[in-house]
Amino acid sequence: NMLSVPLFLMSKQMQSIIDGHYPETREIYTEGELAEFYDLFREMVEVVKQKEQRLEDKLDENFRKDI
Repeated sequence: NMLSVPLFLMSKQMQSIIDGHYPETREIYTEGELAEFYDLFREMVEVVKQKEQRLEDKLDENFRKDI
């Protein structure tokens, strides 16, 4: 159970990203390599979300320039 809950949570969050939505990641209460892996996963989600937002902002800015 210490392994299955975090893996289930990450699987659901990955599917959400595949479906085009960014999940709200949350803390998991586990230790060791799985906790480190999940922390990296959460950081990746935030970085990708921020990069996508910057791209959308640039597209909006370029669109407004063309009008």
